[in-house]
Amino acid sequence: MNILVTNDDGIESRSLPLLIRHLQKFARVLAVVPDREMSGASHSITLMRPLRGRQVRKNVYTLDGTPTDCVNIVLLGGIKFPKIDLVISGVNRGPNLSEDVFYSGTVAGAREGALFGLPSLAVSLDTENEEPDFSFSAELTARFVRQTEWLPRLLLNVNVPDLARKSIRGLKLTRLGNRRYHDALIKREDPWGNPYFWLKGKSLTYTKTVGTDYYEVKKGFISVTPLSLDITDRAGLDRLRSLAVKPRKRRS
Repeated sequence: MNILVTNDDGIESRSLPLLIRHLQKFARVLAVVPDREMSGASHSITLMRPLRGRQVRKNVYTLDGTPTDCVNIVLLGGIKFPKIDLVISGVNRGPNLSEDVFYSGTVAGAREGALFGLPSLAVSLDTENEEPDFSFSAELTARFVRQTEWLPRLLLNVNVPDLARKSIRGLKLTRLGNRRYHDALIKREDPWGNPYFWLKGKSLTYTKTVGTDYYEVKKGFISVTPLSLDITDRAGLDRLRSLAVKPRKRRS
C-alpha cells in the first residue's frame, strides 16, 4: 500500500513523524506538507506564482503552498513515487468539526485526494493544548487505515478526543453538526496611519444533537463522518423546481 501524507500544520507538526512511523509498519509512505502552518487555507490552490519545494529527508518534502497544492504536486507526477493508493491529511492540532470542514486545510487536503478518485482520510485531535500528545491519535489512524475497506473517492473526516486512551468511550459514525464561532473583527492602524484588520474567532455555540460529530466527540467518542464531494442542496433544488415558471406555449 502506498500512502500520501499531508497536513496544514506544516513540517514542524509534532504528529507528522509519529504518523509516518506507524504507517511505515505496513505501507510505503510519502509525506509532502506545507513549509509553514496553513490552518484555515481551506481548498485554496496556488496559481499566480511558482511552487517551490525541498526534500527534508527520504520521502519527506516541504512545499511553499497549501495542503491542496501538496496533494496536487504528487498526484500530478511532480515527485517520483509509486502510484498512491490512499491520501491521509493530519493529524491536525485542533478539531475539524461541523462547519470547520469548509475552512479546514486539513479536510481540503483529503478532499483533493478524493477529487482525484482516491480514498482519503482527514484526522484531527480535538485539543487546545499547544503541545498535545499525538501518540494515540497517530496509532489510531494507522490502525483505522488497516481495518477499513477503502473504496474509490471515499472521504472520511475523523476527530479524536484529547483524552487518555482508557477514557475514550469508543467510535461512532456521525453526521456534521452545527457550531458557530463568535467572530470578532479587530481594526488597527500601522505606523503610517493605514488600517489593517485581524479576524479572530472567539467562543463557540453548538447544537446539542445526538449523532453529530461535535456532540459525540465532546461525549468522549471518536467521530467518523463520511463527507460527500457533491454538496448540492437537493431539498432546495426540489423547492426551486416547484417555484419554476413553466414556459408559455407559442401560438401557431
